[in-house]
Amino acid sequence: MSAEAPATEQSASAGGRARLLAKVSLGLALVLLPVAARALVEGRVELARADAARDVGDLDAELRHLGRAARWAAPIFDHDERARARLRERAEQAEDAGDDAEALAAWRELRRALLSVRGPLGPDAESLALANEGILAALGERAGPRFDRARAEAELAALPGPEPVRSHLAVACMLGWIVATLGFFFRGLDGQGRLIPGPASRWGVGAVGLLIAWIALM
Repeated sequence: MSAEAPATEQSASAGGRARLLAKVSLGLALVLLPVAARALVEGRVELARADAARDVGDLDAELRHLGRAARWAAPIFDHDERARARLRERAEQAEDAGDDAEALAAWRELRRALLSVRGPLGPDAESLALANEGILAALGERAGPRFDRARAEAELAALPGPEPVRSHLAVACMLGWIVATLGFFFRGLDGQGRLIPGPASRWGVGAVGLLIAWIALM
């Protein structure tokens, strides 16, 4: 009996670790997959809308939807890269055609899209410098000798200030949703994966509420 007891305890411990690992994996999947799925769906939808706008000759709508597609950046998808490439292509085509207004609109949309992606997903400085130079060139062509390039360069070099309160609230809701989702799996389920009524209800309602708030604020 004494020899069997340690073996039984070791087996139970191994089973507990396996269940914990499964719960953590499931929790992370439920947290990350909706984010990645939304980025993919929204990005591709905006690209399709940009295509539709291009087909009917609506330049403003095309640039707007390309900018939105570029903002839905995710490291495992390429729709944002394709959108930025198309914005650059539209800007360069307009420059070649001598259409300063169209070139300026495309470069500005590209710049806004670049600045909207922060952190490790953000584009390199070279892309932003290219967009800034395109904006300066288009402004110079439109303004002529009256163009104050130094002032325009200073304005472009000054990155936008703090994000609006709405954006900060959205980030807070996203982080809260992640914590609540993990809390549901760690506190709301027992070792057998069964619901613990009180904690499961509290963490589950919190996770759903924060997810809805995050989506609404974006």
